Amino acid sequence: MKTTKLLTTAALIMGCVGSMQMAFAENTQNTVENPFEGNISIMRIFAKETPVKTVRDWMSKGAGAKWEKMIQPTVLENGSAPLLKNFFATAVVFMGSQNEDSGIAAFYNVWQDSILLFQMDNSERFSAPENFIFLPGAVFRGEKFNAEKPAQSICPTTEAFDLAIIQTYQATKKVFDSKFSGKEAMAEFAGYLKNDSDGMFADVTVNAYLNAKLLAELKDPGNTAALKEADRFGDLLQSGSTGELEKVFSGGSAKSMIEKFTAFPAETRENIVITAYLKGKDQTIYAYASSIWPELAVLISVPKENGKPSFLMLLLNDKFAQQIMNIKSR
Repeated sequence: MKTTKLLTTAALIMGCVGSMQMAFAENTQNTVENPFEGNISIMRIFAKETPVKTVRDWMSKGAGAKWEKMIQPTVLENGSAPLLKNFFATAVVFMGSQNEDSGIAAFYNVWQDSILLFQMDNSERFSAPENFIFLPGAVFRGEKFNAEKPAQSICPTTEAFDLAIIQTYQATKKVFDSKFSGKEAMAEFAGYLKNDSDGMFADVTVNAYLNAKLLAELKDPGNTAALKEADRFGDLLQSGSTGELEKVFSGGSAKSMIEKFTAFPAETRENIVITAYLKGKDQTIYAYASSIWPELAVLISVPKENGKPSFLMLLLNDKFAQQIMNIKSR
């Protein structure tokens, strides 16, 4: 990866961070406090566009070769890898123990419930993975992977989709922090590598396809009304004013949430993407997340009977949520 390219993207990332700081100057602190985390966030921005080449070039030579071979089944004839692009687009960064030489970090996507866990070489200017393992969230959490019963964040079996997202994310983050925040981080990572297999990535692919299947329903010829709604909601989230959103959406705390949501910098909102579509018995849910700040998600629920859609902002990271919810409404 060319250093000039990295520096250009670093400027973009830090520019977004700067915008966030200016918008929330009196209420919050910089959410990218760790320099290693900043480097990894830069790579995620590249990876959401060109995951095959970006991740390969970012990794050490041996890890890059392993990566390219492993993901080959998901790469289309034209060289694109849509399942991986979707993974990186809304994956959050988890940071474990770090020092000047090495460290542990991960990308986790709650919408696919899969985690890319890696050991970093921090001796270079831009930290690079020396080794990695890509596995389903269930396996990472010590559960048994069951393709017929995936995490509710992918295929919910109850009406509480918002709770399913939060619980799945928090359960995964809890395991990561417990294993990789102390002196035993490297040993814990080595333990996962012992169980590495092609089957694990095959299960990651299953989760990715299940998530993609939800969105594919929007492209069904008989579902054009839902697709128009998804586009309309997406446009509102990306650029709608507080007043415009309040006219469309309802909910007990919608006004407060909308005010806080529209206080986000333009870069954050412009990069809102749809992550899930669920058609239930009584309601239809459209889920969105920001590819700039993946900790930020929005669920829009449309009742089957007449009524205004409801607006629910989800903030996956506890620290991030506390900072945002303390923002004084403008």
